[in-house]
Amino acid sequence: MSGCDSKEGVDFIASEKVVADRIAASTGYTGLRSTDKHSRVDRIYSDETGTIRSLVEIKTRPEYALKDFDRIQTVWVDEKKLEDGMMIAKMICAPFFIFVRTLIDDAVFFVKVCDEKGSKLVQYETVELRAPKNCHGGEMVEKRRAFLPIGAFTVFDYDGKQPGMWETLEGKQQAM
Repeated sequence: MSGCDSKEGVDFIASEKVVADRIAASTGYTGLRSTDKHSRVDRIYSDETGTIRSLVEIKTRPEYALKDFDRIQTVWVDEKKLEDGMMIAKMICAPFFIFVRTLIDDAVFFVKVCDEKGSKLVQYETVELRAPKNCHGGEMVEKRRAFLPIGAFTVFDYDGKQPGMWETLEGKQQAM
C-alpha cells in the first residue's frame, strides 16, 4: 500500500485540499494538481490569464498547534521536496512556497522558499537520519531533513481568519 492510500495519507490529502482551496480563495488563482499522488509539488497556481504564478508544497502537522512553533522554532521538510520545488521553479519561472497547516488549531502559515529564478530565499539546516519511507510508515530509509526557521514563515490563515496575511511581504502579487 502506498503512503497516500493509508488512512493517514488520505487524511493528509484531505488537509492538503483544504489549504489549497484557501489559497485559491484568497488569491483568486486556480490551483492545479497532478493526477499522480506522488508529484514533486502539490499545486501549481495560475492567474485568470493562465500565467503560472506559484508552486506550492503543502504540509500537515496533526500533532501541533501554531503556538507550539514558538518552542520548536523550526518546521522540518524532506530536503528532496525543497530541491525538487526549487528546480521546478527555475524551469517554469515561478516562485516556490511551503504551506503548513496545524490541525489542532487549524492554522496555516507559509514561507517563500525560492523566487522565479530558483534562487533560494530561506536558509535552513539539514540533518541526515533514518526515517519511515512515508506517512504510512514502511521501511526505514536514509533521508535528509531540512529544518526551516519559524521566523521565515508568515501566518496565512488562523481559525478561518486571515490576521496579518501578507504582512511581511509587499503585497499579494509578490507573495503568490
